[in-house]
Amino acid sequence: TAKKRRNYGFREAALLNRRLSWMRTEKLNNNEEGLKAAADAIALTQAGLALTQPGDEQYVALRREEMLAEAVRGTALLRLERPKESQEADKRSLAVADDLLARDLDDAQRQEIEEERGFLEQRIASVMATLAAGQP
Repeated sequence: TAKKRRNYGFREAALLNRRLSWMRTEKLNNNEEGLKAAADAIALTQAGLALTQPGDEQYVALRREEMLAEAVRGTALLRLERPKESQEADKRSLAVADDLLARDLDDAQRQEIEEERGFLEQRIASVMATLAAGQP
């Protein structure tokens, strides 16, 4: 249907922006541009989510992209030595992961989200320890 194609387009656009963000941050060390691409990915997921119903297939796909884009945003912020903002992005990503895990997912989706959740918990704890020690 037209609605499904439109929602699929939001997911694909968000996915491309998230990957662009990751590439700029991880491979090109261009954290400012990576941060912008992550923000674009998140904005696209939000626009797409406004057109979906919680729990449907496109909702889950868009929330997954939102979770991953927030994590990439957290990486870019950490590399820009903005640990508090990085931690906020990771906490938003973790909240999305928890929302998704509360839903009916297939085993592969659940495992992927649980793995991402574990990564986020570790990074949040690491940043908290760094902040507690007074390091930048």
